[in-house]
Amino acid sequence: MPVAVPDDAGPAETFLELMFRLFSSTANACLQAKLSVDAEVNATRTPCTFVAALVSILKVLTYWFSSCTEALVPFATNPVMVPLMKQLTSADSVRDPFLRTQVEGLACLLMGICVKCTERDVDAGSLMALLGSSVGVEEYQSKVDRLWRSDCLQRPPRGVTDFRWYNGAFRAFYQAQQLSVQRRMVQLYVSGEVGISGAPLSEDITDHYKKLIRVQDAELNEVRKENEQLRKEVEAFMLRSVQASSVALLEKMDALQAENEVLHLEVGQLTQDLNHRDGELESCRLQFRSSVRDIEHQLESVAMGYDQVEQTSAGLHRENGELRASLAAEREWRAAQGSTATDGRLQVEQNLASAEKRLREQHEELSDLQDLLNRVATACPGANVYVAPLNSVPTAG
Repeated sequence: MPVAVPDDAGPAETFLELMFRLFSSTANACLQAKLSVDAEVNATRTPCTFVAALVSILKVLTYWFSSCTEALVPFATNPVMVPLMKQLTSADSVRDPFLRTQVEGLACLLMGICVKCTERDVDAGSLMALLGSSVGVEEYQSKVDRLWRSDCLQRPPRGVTDFRWYNGAFRAFYQAQQLSVQRRMVQLYVSGEVGISGAPLSEDITDHYKKLIRVQDAELNEVRKENEQLRKEVEAFMLRSVQASSVALLEKMDALQAENEVLHLEVGQLTQDLNHRDGELESCRLQFRSSVRDIEHQLESVAMGYDQVEQTSAGLHRENGELRASLAAEREWRAAQGSTATDGRLQVEQNLASAEKRLREQHEELSDLQDLLNRVATACPGANVYVAPLNSVPTAG
């Protein structure tokens, strides 16, 4: 986590030297002073003592050094800062367990951050050996874990006005740094870089490193077992999913096949209906053509009969005119003679009446034929070609 540097603090080297002086003075004051138990208990509730200031400085340094190698290297190679940090890992002068847990836990974590450094200028193996000889690796892990399990770090107050030593972000940061320091220590032990001027480690330190390795191996085996179990669960889940999907696909395929068969039946039925309708249409078309031909023949017959009627009507009309002329001439001749022949006149009148009757009959028959032609033309528009010339024939009056 980055640390905001004040604008008036000058260059980074100057600010680092100021932090060194502040850390040195606060740590020396904490190591040399003897607070009463009541004062330390009050300090847990009201953080106004130099122990609380030391905790704050240690928090700033752990944040800063974990992300800034340029600041960590001068601190880890300083002949004053390293012994002072080693003394803080066992702060016997702080008698309150609450404050002592915080000071020792943060000091051990800061020492572990120095061991974690991979720069050439920092002898991580020597620092680790120094830590093991002064505090003990097992005691070092115990102090770091003690702060990790403390209530002030795991369950900070939730009140708005309550003072909190740590927050959730620092808890996550603390856990990540603790795990990374442990991995670095195991790596140094396995690589054989731990020792002071090539001297071997003591038996208890070696046993503790072996214990750490066994713990990490056990954790690795647990992770592998968990991964294997998860892999089996995933395989079983995938198998069940595939089986369920297969059943669903089979059901869907059966449904589609049944639907396809139904559609085939519908297509066959519709094809039969279409063929039947085509046959009916073809039969109606042939029947219609036959009816049209019959109507054409009938029209031809009607036209021929119409011509005959017209000719007969014209002949009767001429005959009637001749009879009328003969009757008029007979009347004039008889009027000039002064006498009439009754029998001759009756005969002429009968002939005239008979001719008029036949003429009326011909006219009625002609009207019936014209009406029939008009109905044929209405029922069959194509017959107008034959009907129009017949309707245009003038009727004899």
